[in-house]
Amino acid sequence: MGRMKKLIVEEEAIGRVISSSINLAGSKGGSKDTEGTEYLNYAETCGNIMAIPFGHMCDSIFYILGELRSPSATLSTKMQNVAISTADGSRQLKTIRRTTADHVTMSGLLKSCAQLTATAYGGPPFEVSRRSCGTLGAQRAPSKFVAGRVLQSACLAL
Repeated sequence: MGRMKKLIVEEEAIGRVISSSINLAGSKGGSKDTEGTEYLNYAETCGNIMAIPFGHMCDSIFYILGELRSPSATLSTKMQNVAISTADGSRQLKTIRRTTADHVTMSGLLKSCAQLTATAYGGPPFEVSRRSCGTLGAQRAPSKFVAGRVLQSACLAL
C-alpha cells in the first residue's frame, strides 16, 4: 500500500503535495491497559505505546513524502491514571500512574516544502486517517482497524 501511495505522489496525481496530515487514535494508551503491557506506561522503559507506533507511522510518511526538516513536537500525558486489568480484561488488578506521553503532535516542513502535521493519541476507537493536499486536488484515506494491529494499520493507512 505504501508503494502505491508513493507512486501517486511521485506521478503527481494530485499535483505537487503542499500539505499532509495524519491522525492515529490508538486502542492502547488510554485510561485502561492490561498487565502484559503495563510496563509501557512508565518512562523508565524508554518506549511506550504511543511513541513506538507514532515512530513507525512517521517512517511511512517520510518514505512516501520525503524527510522532515524543521520539526516541532509536543508530547503530553492526558490520562495519568490507568486501570490495569488481567490479560483477558475480566478483572481490574490495580490503578497506576502513567509517566509516559499519551498524546504526540509533530509538525514541520518536509524537504519538498510541504507542511506536515502528525498526531497520535491513546484510547478508543482505533483509527488512522490521512489527507494530502496538492496543487491539483486532494487524497484522503480514512480507515478503521481492530485493536492489536496498531503498527500494521498505521502503515497500511498510508
